[in-house]
Amino acid sequence: MDINRESLKALFLEALQEHHEEVIDSHASHHEWIQERIEAEKLKKEMLKKVTEAAIQWSVAGLLGTAAYWMQTHFKP
Repeated sequence: MDINRESLKALFLEALQEHHEEVIDSHASHHEWIQERIEAEKLKKEMLKKVTEAAIQWSVAGLLGTAAYWMQTHFKP
């Protein structure tokens, strides 16, 4: 087997190209994973915001109801 400069260069370039394709695939899948995490965090924040808003609304309604009941029982004309 005769190894000359051109065949060594071709072999080296082929190996680099294969490695480059693997790196690109890995990089792309990493970006996909990051995008999925961002979307999951957005959904989590939206859900937490809705739960917080609902809790505040029910708390206000409960406080108003308690105040109305207390006023009816303690301030009879």
